[in-house]
Amino acid sequence: MEKRELVLSALANRRFLYQYAWRLFSAPLDVRALEVTVGGFADEAVTVFAGEDGRLADVQRRLCEEVRGVLAGGEDAVGKLDADYTRLFVGPGKLPAPPWESVYRADGDLLFQESTLEVRQAYREAGFKAAGYPREADDHVATELSFMASLADEASAAVEAGDDERAHAFMTAQVKFLQAHLTRWLPQFAERLNTQAPAGTKPFYPLAAYFAAELCERDVQPARDLAAALR
Repeated sequence: MEKRELVLSALANRRFLYQYAWRLFSAPLDVRALEVTVGGFADEAVTVFAGEDGRLADVQRRLCEEVRGVLAGGEDAVGKLDADYTRLFVGPGKLPAPPWESVYRADGDLLFQESTLEVRQAYREAGFKAAGYPREADDHVATELSFMASLADEASAAVEAGDDERAHAFMTAQVKFLQAHLTRWLPQFAERLNTQAPAGTKPFYPLAAYFAAELCERDVQPARDLAAALR
């Protein structure tokens, strides 16, 4: 396989993984979305990205086990997972692990802090508009993961158009965003969700948070390598 084909394949796989992670947090999951988790393609994408061993593959396997249990339980089990989403990420009441970056980058669990403005600027520079803006803070976990998927898509389009300079710029933006934002708060979000989720919460969303955190941590070097390959 030629270098350009390898780059396009890697970008497509990363785009899928970030879209997959985005969907875990963007809204309650319906049966179709749950079936994607256990459909095999997600397993394949994880294996291509990180191999069959290691933390990311282990978390994916555990996510699949949870989803199979939910699907086997029918509408009642899916409803309980929906209730978990609302209780964990929407409210009412105090959220055990708020899904916004600024909460973990500022004192006092505050929204719309300096980090939020930095995220908004990163979006603006890349021509990305957050789907939930202005109703939802720009630094919601789902929005940041969607941004990474969008950047991978833009980089892929640039490579296909033969514009390696533009593709390199999008890859550099991904590396910068991973280092400046996602890897700086997702581990805390995942840990807090796992330790402070209310009793009776299914393991699915705590596992999903670990998946997102591990994906972003592991992607820093591959993203750097792809940027270097496009110079």
